[in-house]
Amino acid sequence: VYYGTHIIHWLHSVNEVAELYKKAKKSALIEGRSQMACNADLFMLDARVFNADNIISYVKDVNLAIESAKKASYQKGVKILEGVYKQAGKCLLGKTMAPNSFDDGVFREADYIKENESDEKILAYFYSYKLLTLCIHGYFSEAYEVIKKLDLYESQFGGSILIATNNFLSSFTMLQLCDQQPENQEKYLEIVAENQNVMKLWVEGCRENY
Repeated sequence: VYYGTHIIHWLHSVNEVAELYKKAKKSALIEGRSQMACNADLFMLDARVFNADNIISYVKDVNLAIESAKKASYQKGVKILEGVYKQAGKCLLGKTMAPNSFDDGVFREADYIKENESDEKILAYFYSYKLLTLCIHGYFSEAYEVIKKLDLYESQFGGSILIATNNFLSSFTMLQLCDQQPENQEKYLEIVAENQNVMKLWVEGCRENY
């Protein structure tokens, strides 16, 4: 069940798999696998972002996931949830110092990146959600720089739905930059075409998602 949650979006609508995520977490907790239980929470939150769910409800679920990870003493999960998911939620709610920053009165992006510079998985999650917030707030030049960083961590995603989210946001960024920087349009459209070729393969598995 656990591993099924990681790949099921390639074959079934994300709207159909909520119960499977819950079962994955429940079975992981029964077996004493705190890391798997936390990852089930991450998968659920990633799927909700993919579906553009209500941000208020999303933030509440992030806080519940943090408490669950703390209770299970899974420190890496806490670090990802607090430094990535929670800060992204605060950014989208306008509760950070600027729309293009996760910084607030306590958290500092630069410190978080430096602290976790040897952990590619944490950086992969961080830059994925950074890309999301930059696109939503319209900072496409900064988003382009984040996309280049994400290319370094592609292997960390496995079958995660974040791969699909990042693909879409990459194309969205490039199309916006075509308008802002017409002199580089050919380069940006090549990236869009590459992304769409990958998306076409996913459509064969689940048209409803892709």
